[in-house]
Amino acid sequence: MNVDSIISSVMSHDTCKHRWFETDVLCIDKVSFAGVQNSRMNVDSIISSVMSRDTCKHRWLETDVLCIDEVSQPSAKNIELMNVLAQQVRGSIKLSGGLHVICIGDFFQLPPTENYVDKGRYCFESILWQHMFNHSVMLKTVYHQDPEEK
Repeated sequence: MNVDSIISSVMSHDTCKHRWFETDVLCIDKVSFAGVQNSRMNVDSIISSVMSRDTCKHRWLETDVLCIDEVSQPSAKNIELMNVLAQQVRGSIKLSGGLHVICIGDFFQLPPTENYVDKGRYCFESILWQHMFNHSVMLKTVYHQDPEEK
């Protein structure tokens, strides 16, 4: 399986898991993959909820690479929550609990949603973003719209 087929699978499914180069790759485009039923709960309650469900815990423990599609939608708070949750469930103080994280998306599309517990800041505004991602690729060719529409 090549990178193009993984990315196209990400675009067509909410959650998919691939065996690629002997590495488990979990591709997601919803926060629910992590077992987070309500991201407005406090962090300790979220961690307890995930740890109490074997399926959710298993997903965190068995995944090596996390691909987050539509990265413009998770807020800075969601990325920080994902980091703490991964560290707690995986028992590792490494960023993202030692998971390799790949983010895919267009920040000119849908922004994060603001609510009473989340200011809706873009995920790249989190202090963690610079530490988590020391490599980025900017694609400049527009494929989903007429180049004149910018």
